[in-house]
Amino acid sequence: MEKYKASAERNPKLYGNFIHSVFAKTLLEQQMRLEDAATGCEAADPELGLLYRDISKFKDTEIPKAISLLQTISRQINGELAAKGHRSGHSSQLDFRRTIRKGLETGGSFSRLSYKKKRNRRKNLVLLCDVSGSMMQFSEFALRFIQALNQVSESSLVFLFSEEMCHADAFSLQNMNLFRNYVKESGIYGRGTDLGTALQKLCAMNPAVLQASTTLLILSDAKTIDQSRAVAALQEANRLSGRVIWLNPIPESKWHYLKSIQTMAALCPMVSCHTLSALAAACRNLIR
Repeated sequence: MEKYKASAERNPKLYGNFIHSVFAKTLLEQQMRLEDAATGCEAADPELGLLYRDISKFKDTEIPKAISLLQTISRQINGELAAKGHRSGHSSQLDFRRTIRKGLETGGSFSRLSYKKKRNRRKNLVLLCDVSGSMMQFSEFALRFIQALNQVSESSLVFLFSEEMCHADAFSLQNMNLFRNYVKESGIYGRGTDLGTALQKLCAMNPAVLQASTTLLILSDAKTIDQSRAVAALQEANRLSGRVIWLNPIPESKWHYLKSIQTMAALCPMVSCHTLSALAAACRNLIR
């Protein structure tokens, strides 16, 4: 720092640009190292390499393998959660009725205490998925993954949006072909992105879908028209929901260059999910 101190004092703006260029170079180098690591992994095991490849870069021939990997991971997470539920045991609250009943069965001895079972509180999920051209493939995989995790929520609603918004029923989400056909027939595919209008409609629904018990999950790259409207609508969604989480398919190393992402990330937790591995990690955190 001492080396550049005199230059900084003479021309602060030039020095600031220099620091910015060094920072940008570091981010790019980091991204290249991650991509090289993924390439090395893929060379050793092509199927495993799909875990670390950008979802948007999957070829059509690779999608069946990627779906198989996704199903394997979701089964593993479901198994981990089921085991965790068994290990969690009982709560610290005494179950008086069961304790007395057992005591009477043993002649009035209350040596065996019964406790109330811990209630596994699953979330009510509302998913708002961007299906504009650049987001379609990511939303397909993310939706399929979340739907496969039977431990995530006791109820979920799925809404799709681009310039307009529509509700997606359970039948249309059964597989990718049905999903793609549904999106194309709905008339919202291949258009621009208006997140603000979609969130406004979601907030205004009657009966209300956003409540204190609701986790709103937004799947989008944050590229939207009328950002000020999107900001205001996201703030309202934050107020109505118990929690808002944003899954973004753009690598975090690129967020620095996108003002829309920086703006939205300041309003709610945002997680980079550009690979199946990152998507799995995000879903694990969602369940906690």
